[in-house]
Amino acid sequence: MYNYMKTTYLFITSILILHVILYSCKKEHSPDTSSKAKGYIQLQLSQNGTMIQSQGNLKSGNVNDFVVEMYDANAVLLKRYSKLSDVPSTIELDKGEYYFVAYSSNSSKAAFDNPTYNGQSDHVTLVGGDQKTVEVKCYISNVMVTVDYTDSVKSKFSDYWVNVYNQTDTLHFIKGDIREGYFKTGDLGVEAHLFYKKVDGTTNEKILHGSIPSAKAMKHYKLVIDASIVKGSSSISVTAIDSMSTEVITITETTTSNPTKTIADLVAGNLLITEVMADPNAITDAQGEWFEIYNNASFAVNINGLIVKTNTKSMTINLDHSMQPGEYVFFAASLSAATGALFYYGTALSLVNSSGSLQLLSNTTTIIAEMTYSTAPTGASLSLDPTKMTYLLAKDPSSWCTATQTFSTGDKGTPGLINPACN
Repeated sequence: MYNYMKTTYLFITSILILHVILYSCKKEHSPDTSSKAKGYIQLQLSQNGTMIQSQGNLKSGNVNDFVVEMYDANAVLLKRYSKLSDVPSTIELDKGEYYFVAYSSNSSKAAFDNPTYNGQSDHVTLVGGDQKTVEVKCYISNVMVTVDYTDSVKSKFSDYWVNVYNQTDTLHFIKGDIREGYFKTGDLGVEAHLFYKKVDGTTNEKILHGSIPSAKAMKHYKLVIDASIVKGSSSISVTAIDSMSTEVITITETTTSNPTKTIADLVAGNLLITEVMADPNAITDAQGEWFEIYNNASFAVNINGLIVKTNTKSMTINLDHSMQPGEYVFFAASLSAATGALFYYGTALSLVNSSGSLQLLSNTTTIIAEMTYSTAPTGASLSLDPTKMTYLLAKDPSSWCTATQTFSTGDKGTPGLINPACN
């Protein structure tokens, strides 16, 4: 495991001094009712290990600036040292159980060449006359991203840059950038902008969108941008390097002549959830619930095998239907919900009216699309703004609004049709 990730070791050694050892031996004959035998803890900090990666050596944290905290067995903070150099050579402690936390003091906001570290020791018990060693391993606690381009991009495009972002931060990788970007764990979005000269001398722009769902700490995601000026031959490949596996995520722009793909071929964002009717008013929930999905990929998708999951239930779609790029389809609880549904699921699913969620998965663990809501409007669907058609934006509750157009039942929504923009 450590071949791939820089590890910082914090060694904490507890040593009871000689007069305590002698006093502890006496206690066998004269019990000490005060329970105040003292111990002393010494701290030593060193670091080992390297991270193997194609872009260069990982930037190591300055261990002398690490914050060190000491807690008792009840997780009560006993002492905080703002940096290692403030820690005295020995710390006097009563008998008891303790553990230690160490972490780098730099900000966890997205930044270039600025990883954060943290770690926690096992619990250590001081009983008198003993000598113990406690080890705190401080690992990188955020996600590392680098960007590279194929020779095709470098030769055919005059300029190019990439934004990698989460809900709060964005890092801008300029042309030729070899810096390492560090983010909090979680979903990341990718947007590549490629510029080329047309024959008439004007500049054209090609934009590629992608995502890294649920990016994990201690992983290096290497983005490789591959594109051609010809429409339909661009891709972003993401390789996640860690100790256990190499994960590759590819977002590809393909031509319409390519064969229909299966659910197993999909990555997050190829399909999107675009509308959810969880609390109809014209008819009962059991009859009137429905949800809509959209093919956001540039290729056709056979949705047979797609797993749909709500808060409490899940179902697998056993229906051969080739969704074309840009196609909307919706699924309804019953024929009464709306005309034209692709599939009627009956009691296989239910959409709750508050604290709800809906997911599309290609297998039991791989999420293709997801959305959550705190409260569903009564008599109207939740509608995704059509300008927010990416995995990350569709997952953000602020990208959704209440539908305003009336459909066949008298409730409001646009099942199977493009949504109006949110105001």
